[in-house]
Amino acid sequence: MAAGANTSPVAYTVVVPVYRGQYTLMPLAQQLTDFFETRRLSYQLIFVDDCSPDNSWQILLEIKRQWPNTVTLVKLARNAGQHAATLCGFTFARSQYTLTLDEDLQHPPQEIAMLIATQQKGNLQLVYGQYLTPNHSRLRNLASGIFNRFISAVVPNLYPGFTSFRLIATQLAQQAAALPLPYPFADGCLARLNPKTAACPVTHLPETENRKSAYNWLKLVNHARGIVLGFTPLPALASGCFLCLFFPAAVLFAFFAPHMQFRYFLWLAAATAATAAVFTLAVAWWRKQAAAFAAWQVKEVL
Repeated sequence: MAAGANTSPVAYTVVVPVYRGQYTLMPLAQQLTDFFETRRLSYQLIFVDDCSPDNSWQILLEIKRQWPNTVTLVKLARNAGQHAATLCGFTFARSQYTLTLDEDLQHPPQEIAMLIATQQKGNLQLVYGQYLTPNHSRLRNLASGIFNRFISAVVPNLYPGFTSFRLIATQLAQQAAALPLPYPFADGCLARLNPKTAACPVTHLPETENRKSAYNWLKLVNHARGIVLGFTPLPALASGCFLCLFFPAAVLFAFFAPHMQFRYFLWLAAATAATAAVFTLAVAWWRKQAAAFAAWQVKEVL
């Protein structure tokens, strides 16, 4: 924490990962401030600048000047992605509960009340805001739907209605941020801890004219690849299946190929088994190396 920063505990922390948010940050900060001040709830706003290439950091500095006692700014040294920025923000929270939302104004701060009420009613550790009507383009809605269903099916304990609008017990959030996992997927990290989870319906506003989503099909596919390799047993299962299917053929090839009619097929089977073994070792090495490498690097905290 920066020298002189307010370190007293509060009721709620809001973590906002920032990337290309120069047009929406100021109104978002004002709306969040109004929400908590009106309800007389103690709060902390954490904005994590994920090496945004626009004017976001200058806007954040102005926000800090306007609300010096409630705003914490974190600037990352390199672009780490939304989930890494979110997990980084968790480490600076000083509240009992932490909220996360996007900086694009599609998550109305007023809907935080729904998350809080749901948490208090069920004494929950994690609450997701599920969109009544997702306000993205049809293509983005289709891509997100496919992605969410696939990831929910392959990541153990992952809540099927996960979104980036969340309320989390801060202790749980900080435990998730501390997990030595090879890929920064906030919801997967939380799922590893098997929290008591539920969801509530929330409004999802349309995108503003000056703020379009940075996600596309390619980024979603790349994100899914990282999650599958880092969070699921699928690579090991796939390699195991290949080895079980083709290893006997490889043994036959070694002993009988010169005398058998199907020696080319057996040669292919042996090569496939060897490839599966190499793939298994490569994934294990990648997981070990990635887990040892910091998912984010903090450059500055204000």
